[in-house]
Amino acid sequence: MDENDAHQEKRGSHRAEASAQGAAARTARTMSTIMTKRRLAHLSTTSCIREILMRTCILPGAFLLFIASSCSKSFNPLENSSEQTKDIIVSAPQLLIPNGKHPQWSPDDQWIAYALYSGSSSDIYITSRDGGGARQITNDDANDEYPFWAPDGNTIGFSSDRRENQNYNIFTVSLDGTEITQATPDSIGVQAGDWSPNGESIVFDGINETLTLSANSILVITTANKQIAFLTTNLAYAGRPKFSPDGKKIVFEALEHNSPLYNIWTINADGTALKKITTAGGEYPCWSPDGAWIAYSNMTTDNYDLYIIGSDGGQPIQVTHSTDANEVRASWSSNDNFIIYDTMMGTKKVSPNNAGIYLIQIDFLDHISKQQVQQSFRPL
Repeated sequence: MDENDAHQEKRGSHRAEASAQGAAARTARTMSTIMTKRRLAHLSTTSCIREILMRTCILPGAFLLFIASSCSKSFNPLENSSEQTKDIIVSAPQLLIPNGKHPQWSPDDQWIAYALYSGSSSDIYITSRDGGGARQITNDDANDEYPFWAPDGNTIGFSSDRRENQNYNIFTVSLDGTEITQATPDSIGVQAGDWSPNGESIVFDGINETLTLSANSILVITTANKQIAFLTTNLAYAGRPKFSPDGKKIVFEALEHNSPLYNIWTINADGTALKKITTAGGEYPCWSPDGAWIAYSNMTTDNYDLYIIGSDGGQPIQVTHSTDANEVRASWSSNDNFIIYDTMMGTKKVSPNNAGIYLIQIDFLDHISKQQVQQSFRPL
């Protein structure tokens, strides 16, 4: 999917402050409910999970929960089997930031950076994790998009076409909106970037002016001396890269030559060990906090839904089941299993009341009793 969809969505003004505050208050109550739920351990069989949760998953004033599985066959961990299943429990989506796009958790999970469109331009904002206290960081007539955090949480990187040549480049800005610095050269058009965990480099997808659009590549630039290295050169397109939590790998979406299907790929940070992770499609990837999983979006019938897959590949697990929106650009919190993402226009119209950044929580299930589930999900 082309990123032109983002520019096509710049068609409304900001929601009224009172409406945003109301949404934040409702989300705060929801977050309070979620945070009282204790982390689940692992469950044994798919049939056991469904039998337990059919009786315990609907809580007054809380989330509707459902089960997603990587395999319909039950898995007994006591048996010697090479086909291990993985099940997750998923909370119903909650609207966190109306009309927000491109969300990213801060390193400490206390803030969310995002883009907010107004008319023909967009700016970078941050808000607290419950959706309240929004603060504008950039203020420019250009398009400021795709924010990402420095490891220390004091600086935000973002993509912008604010230069006269209107090429997109990576810029950095302090949290008070000052000290805006261009991080990538004008000779490379940039779509999205991410900071390495050690803060020494930024990975991004770029198009050198001497190359064609089909040669979009993954590049790394050092923050100290601005040295650039191309990591991918043999793919038709590669974009939206993210460093793994340990900084050793990079995940991204890519097109192979003579293929119309985007898939998820990984590569070592030094450009070695290129690996295709999905085979049935995938875009907009991000890592789980332990690096064991990759969340991504993929088209299902009419719209994009969220999936997760093991970082070495395997059977994907569908996380969301949208009927009226595309669910894309996920960000996975570093200390718990909260995932935020935004919705964009799909083949079915997204209501203005439903557009924005959403929050879900997932837990991996295995080895837990019915009593433990009931205690974990008891109403307040």
